[in-house]
Amino acid sequence: MLKLFGNLGIYQGMLEFFSEAGIKLALLIVLLLLFFMVFAALKLISDTILALSLLFLSKDSEGKALNSVRKGSVIYVIGGCLFIVQRSIHLRAWVDLYRDECRG
Repeated sequence: MLKLFGNLGIYQGMLEFFSEAGIKLALLIVLLLLFFMVFAALKLISDTILALSLLFLSKDSEGKALNSVRKGSVIYVIGGCLFIVQRSIHLRAWVDLYRDECRG
């Protein structure tokens, strides 16, 4: 991503206002936010498709099938928590590496 900004001539202009670490951190935050929005939209689409398929194809008139399927969403919560823990460990290692480079 930084090579793309360098080829476009944007990177030198950004370095006049921000440090290299600040640019990398801002890009990390923007990319994480972008991926979160994409995956949230995909989850919303999949939930809509699931609900519509249960509405049209299920013989359940009381909604018990939909409630039992929604309990499976716990997998998404657990996966999200594991992702956050993994990212925080990775980010912490990156920050420590950056501090070591700055010191010596």
